Amino acid sequence: MLGGGVVGARGLEDVVPPRGFHYLVGEIDAVVARRPRERRFWLVRRDRRLPALLFERGTAGATRLIEYYAGRLIGPARRNSTWLVPHVMVDDEDAGGPDPRIALIEHVATTLQSRMPPRSGPLTLPRYRACRVILGFPATPGEDRKVQFRKLRDDLYKDLCERRSWIPAFKEVATGVGEGLTGGWGQLLLRAITMLLPRGAYGLWLRAWGLRWTGGQLDVSGRDHLGTALDVAKNGRARDRDPDLPPRMLLAALLHDLRRAARPTLVWYRRPRRRWPFVLLLRAVGEAGTPTRRLLDLYADLALTKVHGPLLVLGALTGEPPSYAVRVAVAADPEAERPTDLADRVHDLYHRAPGDLTAEGVYVAPLPAKDDDGVARQTLERRVTVPVRSTTGMDVVWPFLTVLLLALPAWLGFQFFGPSFRPSCVEAPDGEIVGIIDDVKCLDGVTGTGVDELRALQKMVAEQNGKIEGKVHRTVVFLAPLSVKDRSGTSKPNGLALLRGAITAQTRLNSDEGQEGTHRMPLRLLIANTGEKFAYGVAGPNVTQQIIDRAEEDGVAAVIGLTQSRPESLAAAQALSAAEIPVVAAGVTGSRMSDGDAPARYFQVSPPNSRIAGMMAAFAARSPDLRSRTGPDPGGRGRTAVVVFDPDDDFFSDDLKEKFRERYKAGRVEPIEYREGPRLGTRTVDVARRVCEKVRQSGGFVVYAARSAVMADLFDGMRKDVRCVRGGQIAVLSESTSTRFLEHPERMDDYPFLRLFLVLFNDPNAVAGGGGGGFRQFISEFHGVFGDKAPHLEAAGGYDAFNVVSTAVNAADSLDTDGRFGSNEVYTQLANPRVINELPGATGVLTLDNDHRSPPGKAVYVVEDQPGGVLVVRLACGNLADQPAATTWGTPRAVFPCPADG
Repeated sequence: MLGGGVVGARGLEDVVPPRGFHYLVGEIDAVVARRPRERRFWLVRRDRRLPALLFERGTAGATRLIEYYAGRLIGPARRNSTWLVPHVMVDDEDAGGPDPRIALIEHVATTLQSRMPPRSGPLTLPRYRACRVILGFPATPGEDRKVQFRKLRDDLYKDLCERRSWIPAFKEVATGVGEGLTGGWGQLLLRAITMLLPRGAYGLWLRAWGLRWTGGQLDVSGRDHLGTALDVAKNGRARDRDPDLPPRMLLAALLHDLRRAARPTLVWYRRPRRRWPFVLLLRAVGEAGTPTRRLLDLYADLALTKVHGPLLVLGALTGEPPSYAVRVAVAADPEAERPTDLADRVHDLYHRAPGDLTAEGVYVAPLPAKDDDGVARQTLERRVTVPVRSTTGMDVVWPFLTVLLLALPAWLGFQFFGPSFRPSCVEAPDGEIVGIIDDVKCLDGVTGTGVDELRALQKMVAEQNGKIEGKVHRTVVFLAPLSVKDRSGTSKPNGLALLRGAITAQTRLNSDEGQEGTHRMPLRLLIANTGEKFAYGVAGPNVTQQIIDRAEEDGVAAVIGLTQSRPESLAAAQALSAAEIPVVAAGVTGSRMSDGDAPARYFQVSPPNSRIAGMMAAFAARSPDLRSRTGPDPGGRGRTAVVVFDPDDDFFSDDLKEKFRERYKAGRVEPIEYREGPRLGTRTVDVARRVCEKVRQSGGFVVYAARSAVMADLFDGMRKDVRCVRGGQIAVLSESTSTRFLEHPERMDDYPFLRLFLVLFNDPNAVAGGGGGGFRQFISEFHGVFGDKAPHLEAAGGYDAFNVVSTAVNAADSLDTDGRFGSNEVYTQLANPRVINELPGATGVLTLDNDHRSPPGKAVYVVEDQPGGVLVVRLACGNLADQPAATTWGTPRAVFPCPADG
């Protein structure tokens, strides 16, 4: 027998097949080579149920045909037979024991495991083996249930270790390691990890889920899976009520495992190699009561009521047909029967199941009475085996392609409809780290001017943010250039100084002292670096877009900083305004930032160039201190102003030059171009030479209107020119002073031929103390945060910008009882003339509203940097901090009116 019976006959030499038998074999081959599928919905398909098919042709004719078909499931015999499809042939002789059905089921399971085709992987039967353990467990009546469950768990865990060889192997390795430990605690710990913990976890899994299937066999519900398992064990209560329970549970468990084995996970490379069904061949289905017949009865009952699996049952009917079997209808008149009639009905049975065929249960197929005339024999001798699919290398590739195809729609949907995500900090093409630096790790390994200081400030901000974690708060983003390219030669950006001021304000606000007396909502601070010259504010990594993308998630109330007047900073303000996020800038003075091109939600705490230029022109025309360092104009037309500016910088430098030219009437204005970037004809030494030549020829003074980052380079170039060094001091009136001299005024002593007059927005000689939000209070708070370090002369601008936003946030919070207000409500309060109205600030008294995008009458100081870094105020006009508003300036002997705005 083949496959559990006789081995040998591959041909039909000793068998006379019926007419059209090759058509029937072709239909069965198609089912065996690939399981029939049916559409469930859309692209989802599932396996069809495979009804059992019994062939009927005399006493022994059908049996010999089943034996023949078993031979078709074996590949060409070379050294060993190759199993093309996992199959088993069952005969009454294979039965034994008290219940022959259990013996036959065991025979089926072990034979199928041993006949898996090459490269299709092993057949594991976990539920079937667990069912055997449970059915064989000796449940003792009256014994404590917990004790019985522990014993059952141990038996099941032992079976699991036999199936999963790595579990005992891991235990052996751990035991060997434990023996090498000198302390007993180490051995106990390893024992707990390798033995007690896995077994205990396995027991919990059995209680919660692992034994749930036992209840389904008894048609009971509930969560006492343990009790159900003990009921079906040996001597269990359920066994007494239903003697057919053990074979039924075993066969149901086997069918479940076969169904899982036939359809492994999509990403397993052996899935395409398991397109066949498992084949059970019944050599002879005799009268009722015979072992094979009883096995078929049990299978039919399960297939109709409980479970079904990818098991194709083919048998030879040698006795009376079972009462539950359905006869496949063929032509009533044998003479009218066509050779393909039975094959067509079998095809319908497995593929279409129309009308009287229910696609489940057991069917009897009467084979034609007429014998083959030789056509069937010749056809089958040419096709001696089932045409199963060959394994290919693509089987390994298909799982990866499946994962990609499944992931692609999800990825596309996330890209187009999901939340936008950008990394918080990225490396720009020039090596700068830009973006929202909300993690100090962003700056690991980064070098460049000011990076160490930025890293330290980020740590301080992270500490402050951590203090309000879990509290209701809003977020303020400090957006500014905070780094320069490594070895670019550019001085440290002034944005770091303004950031220190913002940190000072945040520390005060979020402290207990800052919350005392009245409710003030805590504010979280985020640092956003746009790179040198605001290069990546709206380009490349687009830091502004990062802020917009995170605005809702982080509860952004406003953006502060900017610190520079550039096209990029204006574009950033416009983008933020379009996203309904207000901007409160500091250190920004360009006219186009706050005039006609200003976005709707833009404000600034610094004065515009028009006011600054008016102050500079008045000071240059009337200051006796500047006049003492300026010679007469050879032409007799007053003192000449040699204005150093950047013609390409129309947002700030060229704008300031033009505003100064319009207001300075005490002499000529001689412009000299000094570009920020390296351009042809604008080398620093050449510019320095022209400045020295023009100043000495005209006896005039220098108005520095170029960018602060390149001021020190120009001074170094002038120091190399003898015309500057000799001939008396040269006065320099500067609006944008380098951070080198703002932080350390004494460094001007390196240039004794120069006397610097710098424009500031606060009194550099104020001392700590006082309250009420003025500059003196700012100094006290700054020392509390940064120690004895003197505040940068521009740091107060960041302090004021943060406090302006805090005031608007508190105003919005007081009107919104549910606390759900956003950035648009904060803007409404900024535009409200009653909110930021004469607010005491470190840079003066501030008023901002919809009609005043910059503070009217903003405080402006002109300070002389004397030897040793001594700073002397020569002009103070406007709404000063800690003092009454100043309308005049000068000396007791010469008092001059302060210029008005505009």
